[in-house]
Amino acid sequence: TSEDNSTENDVLFSTFAAGLAFLCGGSPIEDKLMVAFTLVDSDSDGFITQEEFKELVTAALKTVTVCSKLIQAKVLHLNTHVRELADMVVSEAMSSLNLKEADELSLEMVCELAEDFLKVAALY
Repeated sequence: TSEDNSTENDVLFSTFAAGLAFLCGGSPIEDKLMVAFTLVDSDSDGFITQEEFKELVTAALKTVTVCSKLIQAKVLHLNTHVRELADMVVSEAMSSLNLKEADELSLEMVCELAEDFLKVAALY
């Protein structure tokens, strides 16, 4: 399916593969992010758009939600869909870096954001 015609249950290959990258047990988070980042970087320029970042975050959230009962329970407790949660995460991330919608993110920026969000997530 094309991205424009996809439904909530459709899975684009890049989204599936990016989510799969997060399942590589024992790998450092930076390695997982590098693989996922590369898969969503559609023009391979080393930067991703906000929409591509949202695809990466959505893939990661869907993967950990499916694989972890604890995360699944937390997401259900929030009473929101994974895509809406991803929208909130991306919005907060872009804001924390003072980025506009048209700005792109590097792998280094994504890794920095992931470290920050993992620290916050550990508190819950």
